[in-house]
Amino acid sequence: MAKIFKSKDGEELLLASYDRLLQTWDLPYEEQFIMTRFGETHVITAGDKDHPPLVLFHGVGDNSAIMWIYNMRALAERFFVVAVDTLGAPGKSKPNETYDMAFESTLWIDDLLDGLRLERVHMAGVSYGVTFILQYAMQRPQRVLNMVCMAGSFPVKGWVSKLRMLRSLTAFLPEALYPNERSAARLLKKLSGPDFELTGNPELLAHFVYLLKYSIPPRRKMIEFRPEDFEPISDR
Repeated sequence: MAKIFKSKDGEELLLASYDRLLQTWDLPYEEQFIMTRFGETHVITAGDKDHPPLVLFHGVGDNSAIMWIYNMRALAERFFVVAVDTLGAPGKSKPNETYDMAFESTLWIDDLLDGLRLERVHMAGVSYGVTFILQYAMQRPQRVLNMVCMAGSFPVKGWVSKLRMLRSLTAFLPEALYPNERSAARLLKKLSGPDFELTGNPELLAHFVYLLKYSIPPRRKMIEFRPEDFEPISDR
């Protein structure tokens, strides 16, 4: 079974904070678990179910409660929004033994969309979430209407792509090595931009500290694309 949290106490603190953070979203939402072949996937839904479906994938090392806190309200005005807690990340999703042995993101998203009874969807992703939706759109172009890729990269085969990915990880240093409120605030500012302010939501900072202190970054196999792999999505 994939180890997600460093301790049981840390897991309890983080998930309690997750629930408190959701309460600050200030909009109606529902939580549910979708059974997939790789484990139970937790999703948060908001918006009118008759609106176009938009599926959101957060980045590595975080979860939907914190990633979409300032976007969900506006998105839910025009879409039926599904915010996914990625398997293996420090949210509420629960990977099983199959996840450890043979996780395939395309099959996982197949199960997820089928469980939600969604045939064709819009998708948006941040950071590693971009890799998920890119691969899915390449392999299942008939199920993806449009994509929005934010703060991600297109890992094309070759050493240049690997070097670029390694350089991107340095953005988390040195703050991630010293997980306290001060370093977490600096890192959030660095990742979010100069206009980002923490003053209105102390629970957000507390949750980010818990993510840095108590979660174990998920192990992901490196996905690399060839230029020709992008042909199915070249007009998206």
